Amino acid sequence: MSVVLAAGATSTHEAIVFWVLAPIAVLAALGLVLVRSAVHAAVLLAVVMLSLAAFYTSQQAPFLAVVQVVEVGVALRVVARLRVGRHVVDPLVADPHLAAVVEASSPH
Repeated sequence: MSVVLAAGATSTHEAIVFWVLAPIAVLAALGLVLVRSAVHAAVLLAVVMLSLAAFYTSQQAPFLAVVQVVEVGVALRVVARLRVGRHVVDPLVADPHLAAVVEASSPH
């Protein structure tokens, strides 16, 4: 019985991390749904994902935390690459090399 109770116990560090980051993550997720700007949504998504990485770190899961941070980097890179903001740029127009590859591979 003591093994079951020990498995469910949380440390003070885990509780502090949870009670500090949980409201931030929930508010960022609500803002992500309610915000109109794609750039603001991307920033709020990064906040949610980084808080999830902090939760993984507090649970002694560093590999998952690193994977989560890499996902944040990739997501922000995609947003920056497509230049989401006031106007969305077509990726074929933004990258002439990609346009050349698509043009060369399409049947004439």
